[in-house]
Amino acid sequence: MKKFLLPAIFCAFGLTSNAQIANGNFEDWTKVNLFEMPSIGIPNTSSNYETYFMNGELNVVKKLSEGNSSMHISNIDIDGNVVPGYYICGTEPNAEGEGLVFGGGFDMTPDGITGLSVDMKMEIPEENEGIVIVQFKNGNQPVGPGNMGPGTYVFPVAGTQDWTNMEFSFDETLDPNTNVCVIAFASADLVNNDVTFENGAFMQIDNISWVGSDQEIPGGDMDSWLNLTPFYYPNQCEVDADQMERTFFRTAESFDGSWALGLTSIVREGDLEMGSTVLGDVDEEGGIVPTNEIGADQTHVSMMYKYEGVGSDIGEVTFHFFKADNEGGFDMVMEKSFDLVAADEYTLVEFNFMEEFETNGLSADHIAVSLTSSKEGEGLTPMEGSTLIVDAVELSGALGIFSQSHTLTDASVHAFPNPTHHRVIFDFDGIKTGYMRVYSPEGIMIATRSYAQKRQMHFDLTTHDSGTYVFKFYHTGGMQIARVVKL
Repeated sequence: MKKFLLPAIFCAFGLTSNAQIANGNFEDWTKVNLFEMPSIGIPNTSSNYETYFMNGELNVVKKLSEGNSSMHISNIDIDGNVVPGYYICGTEPNAEGEGLVFGGGFDMTPDGITGLSVDMKMEIPEENEGIVIVQFKNGNQPVGPGNMGPGTYVFPVAGTQDWTNMEFSFDETLDPNTNVCVIAFASADLVNNDVTFENGAFMQIDNISWVGSDQEIPGGDMDSWLNLTPFYYPNQCEVDADQMERTFFRTAESFDGSWALGLTSIVREGDLEMGSTVLGDVDEEGGIVPTNEIGADQTHVSMMYKYEGVGSDIGEVTFHFFKADNEGGFDMVMEKSFDLVAADEYTLVEFNFMEEFETNGLSADHIAVSLTSSKEGEGLTPMEGSTLIVDAVELSGALGIFSQSHTLTDASVHAFPNPTHHRVIFDFDGIKTGYMRVYSPEGIMIATRSYAQKRQMHFDLTTHDSGTYVFKFYHTGGMQIARVVKL
């Protein structure tokens, strides 16, 4: 099934008005309401529901008549192109013509089955017929007779009719080894490439059952429908275009504020899809376009993350730096990547880009950030289930991780025992969430620690040299300092 991007309303945005990472705190989300889909009791069904994310229309919808529900499948027009409707009790085939093999399906036995019975209402031109497909399999292999390859029956349907019971007969006895079946309906001929699609053509189906057998076809009465739970899309970010099997999610497991962004690696249609995002924009060729300006007084970019990797899997963050040209475009100046290893608690990634610019004679005025839940290459194998949670992506000056509007508070953090031979404890005089830097007597940063909802923190100086150590605590209320003497 071809994947489509969300409508432009979710994807298009201009340059930020301030010198920060737009929505880097992941507090800004758009609620996306979804739709009803048939709930037939098998895990794998397929349709082209992605049309909903293009213009809000669906090819497959529920129709009610005197309290009875049925499935309405139709061809719809999207931007001048006719998109055919289909529904499969299984997954899409891997080939066309006589080589097509559907995935999934539902369990059955061949005993007594001679045909398929369907109540059907339709309006399909004779020259643009729709189709009903039944494929019988042993496991994943089509078996037995068929009119279009082994185990596969394709029945064309056309005309205008009100509700009529239609029977589709199988010419020969089914293979006794048959144990799986896939049934598909389409309001256009999706098997032959030379057939055009008629806008507005539809079929309405109900009461799907076997001829010659009382075996139940799951959901054949079309009475069970599932109302899909709405999801939330992060604004100012580019994420996965497939909204039915998402590699991103909103989570309350945040470092600061209400929400954070989660990315996870999943298997979709047999292929591993890594969770990824770009805090910026992406052009039609897939190139990154920055949307965040770097302020004159900004020297660092930082973020907080948690990571649960499967096997030896690791995540990755890349900071992309650009220089605006005279034609409204951008030139890449530098990229800096960091591996994201397993971390049960929020961990800091911080990069002093200004120091590297000065060392290499570079300059940049825009930045974009890309993240992925799995990393490829260098002997690494991305794994299903690896999950990255990220929050507090931001630019800052020399003071560090949080916005420069936060200033040094009057009260210092109380440290005890001080002096100390071993461990020192810091009392915040209240619950704090933030980040700590530790500086040696020579002024070199030797450690970082994050903290969330803590009244106290501790640090072990046992293995460190004697002297005065400086501890800087950054939180949403400002910055506090403690000086500790190691004996």
